[in-house]
Amino acid sequence: MRFASRYPQGLKVNPPKTKLKIEYHAASGGFECRLDLSDSETGPLPDIAAISAPLEGLRNLLNACTDELASYSRLLGKSPEAKGTIEAAFLLPKELLTSPSVMGSAVLERVEHLFGGRNIAGVRVGQLAKALGVETPPKGKLPSGFCNQVGAFMDKLDVGLEPDRRYGARNLDADGYVLLFKAKDGAPVDSEGPSYASARAMVEVAALAAASDGKIETSEFESIKSDIRSVPGLGGIERARLMAYA
Repeated sequence: MRFASRYPQGLKVNPPKTKLKIEYHAASGGFECRLDLSDSETGPLPDIAAISAPLEGLRNLLNACTDELASYSRLLGKSPEAKGTIEAAFLLPKELLTSPSVMGSAVLERVEHLFGGRNIAGVRVGQLAKALGVETPPKGKLPSGFCNQVGAFMDKLDVGLEPDRRYGARNLDADGYVLLFKAKDGAPVDSEGPSYASARAMVEVAALAAASDGKIETSEFESIKSDIRSVPGLGGIERARLMAYA
């Protein structure tokens, strides 16, 4: 996958002068033979092992892929029975996660079902946990590590969520609600950026004021969205996440 992405037309190299050959030496030392490999049209075949520059790029690509699979490999090395579980799927790169051959594709289908054909969906945390194939307690705040892991996993499905503690929100409540919205790579933002941080504080104050009477009118929510749209210095992804947070 990564090779095709980096070299969509294949990797072209200049043929080396060294030609491909096979030598066989009998263990007894009684005889040996040598085969010169050639093509009927192009002649002797070049030995691509004799070139170094293109191979260095391939080694770097291989090392990058190995690093991405390191955590997955460590898990299976420690617990072989984890193969095929959602815990293992959490650790796979996005390209492998969504391929038909791994468990992540089934999870993606269940998450997609939560949207019901829309681009945004409000669901219970328990519903999301069930779609992901994980168990959660009936009540209480969920652990920070678990919330971060769920957020990172949803990123790979191109789904954002709020509240998302990675961007300054509270931990998920086991018996609470979560808003899911479709966004590339889960709508990553710089939560420490001045524009985003001040806009988030504004949203929190506005939401508290709107809910002070125990209910939030549609007009109040529309007013909050209008305020978000008018904040300078924000990108589309940041505005989308703030609206989900509201």
